[in-house]
Amino acid sequence: MVIDVNPPNKTDALNYFDEGGEVPKRWAKASISFGATEEPYVQEFVVGPLPITEESMYFPDTFGSHAEDAKIRIYDMDDSTGFVLDRIMEMDDIIRDLLESESSFLTLR
Repeated sequence: MVIDVNPPNKTDALNYFDEGGEVPKRWAKASISFGATEEPYVQEFVVGPLPITEESMYFPDTFGSHAEDAKIRIYDMDDSTGFVLDRIMEMDDIIRDLLESESSFLTLR
């Protein structure tokens, strides 16, 4: 669903800026939707250090969660699909204008 750069640890950043320490390692946060399961869920993972190398790794982002794997259950995954598709179809003309296209890219229905 989303991949974004994870801000460095504040202690590491302050050490770099104030004390001339080493540059903090960069990490990313990836939010992944597991919708094709019996009980759909979203789970966030921390990935890094960046850039991706043989030493890079990933693990569930459990910061701020009491759950061991920090999975977020989606109870209305199927119900929201129709809503999202309807909104996309309503924006078809706007999207075509932005892309300067005559044909519709939205042939979902």
